[in-house]
Amino acid sequence: MDMSQYRDLFLTETREHINNLNKLVVILEQEPDNRETIDALFREAHSIKGMAATMGFDRTARLSHHLEDLLDDFRSSGQIPSAAIDYLLSGIDILDGLIDDLQSNQPERKIEAYLLETPEPQPIMVAEESEPEMLVTDAEAPGEAEEETASEEEPLPAEPDVYQVLVDLAEDTPAAAARGLLILSEIEKSGELMSSRPNMADLRGGAPCQQIQAWLRTTLAKGHIEEALLKISGVVKVRFIDDRRKEERRNRDEGVRTIRVRTDLLDQLVNLTGELITHRHMLNTATTSRDWDDLTQTLTRTGLLLDDLHHHI
Repeated sequence: MDMSQYRDLFLTETREHINNLNKLVVILEQEPDNRETIDALFREAHSIKGMAATMGFDRTARLSHHLEDLLDDFRSSGQIPSAAIDYLLSGIDILDGLIDDLQSNQPERKIEAYLLETPEPQPIMVAEESEPEMLVTDAEAPGEAEEETASEEEPLPAEPDVYQVLVDLAEDTPAAAARGLLILSEIEKSGELMSSRPNMADLRGGAPCQQIQAWLRTTLAKGHIEEALLKISGVVKVRFIDDRRKEERRNRDEGVRTIRVRTDLLDQLVNLTGELITHRHMLNTATTSRDWDDLTQTLTRTGLLLDDLHHHI
């Protein structure tokens, strides 16, 4: 797929993100402890990074990633020092210049010098040292010490969940295939992208895209994933379908011996099996007649059926 056809769309949307960055920094200068503003800045940089990486604009992607990391460092504290705000403004100016370069069909300017800079550290206020006070306490009982140690142990990592993620695009969405690539790229950041329909290769080939169906293994909450996907222009709806196999595995682990299968699921499996048998006959016919176009189309449809079958079982 020739990504150059989406160049103008990328430039227009990135300009909007840069304008948003500048507006948010003005707010941040007045309220440096505004956590919502810091989070919003982070999301704008994150969006630019994803689009630039998809389009293959390496320096724009690297710079926006650098700004994203910078902002992420301050999200936990909820406050950003004035030196870091100045550094951030310089980075946004360079980012704007990179878009100017791309708009003029010039090579992206160098950014290495800026990446090597770091915001000047803020002076740390240290309280005057005072004489230590003597504090008399009762000795800890052995049981209490063990309880405290146990409470400090880190929790075990959460078991990943598997979802089918359905992302709907608006009917009049321009460059839908490019949007689809951005959607799959965003889903990949949330965990393991197991498969999708259409897939990356189809979208790069310009396949029509009204809905993305992706199977995702992740430890992230659905709300977090949905929020990120809805920020992509053209996305109107995000839905999640739980993987039924997880519940079945849980039942097996608990020693459940009875298996219950819904009648509608059986009907779907019977229909899918019938379609696969039909497609096997079509493949044999296309191979015998050497109709390669028909063979390719049938293989594609068979792959979609197998994906559907894989999801249901």
